Amino acid sequence: MTDTYKDRPEPYQAARLRIRGGSIPNRRPTPPAGFRIEVVRIGEYTRDDWDAESYSIFGEGGNPAACPECGRTGFYGPRFAEPERRFRACRFCGFWQDVDGPPTRYLPTAHTCDPWPELSHAPYIWWVSSDTDAYDCPFCGDPVIVAVAVVPTPAETPKHPWWKIPQNRPPSFYRRLWSNWECSAGRTIL
Repeated sequence: MTDTYKDRPEPYQAARLRIRGGSIPNRRPTPPAGFRIEVVRIGEYTRDDWDAESYSIFGEGGNPAACPECGRTGFYGPRFAEPERRFRACRFCGFWQDVDGPPTRYLPTAHTCDPWPELSHAPYIWWVSSDTDAYDCPFCGDPVIVAVAVVPTPAETPKHPWWKIPQNRPPSFYRRLWSNWECSAGRTIL
């Protein structure tokens, strides 16, 4: 039996299975016809790797790198969180990797509150680790139950509007693109 995209569980069903502790194979998304980009091998991610990626993009103004999982540019890059967390992440497919940690997949969520933004014709996605049960909405402050707020990933949804975001563009292109929405203004990577 061949594995085709239509034979796979719906993305939201797959995410709900992960939340409930079920297991599903970790499958790569099926990109639209004509999509091709070289993808790097996912392996160890060190502090030196993070420093080099950060300096290339933010220090030298280099082109954003492609996600090692889905190959998309403009969504993937090095990130920093308080107090001293350094990691790389893709807001298109949910690939996440802390420095000196293994790659993992985060869950895409969207709250239904009025202030929740839309970004390029789709709800903004708030990514959470699979062990997160709830979080406070960053836009309205209300609690968000992850099992209720899980949405399909753009990578697993070929008709998602974010597939139309142009690829392999210079940082100035992405800064202009992301400045169209208040929640992403000033970013080189989403």
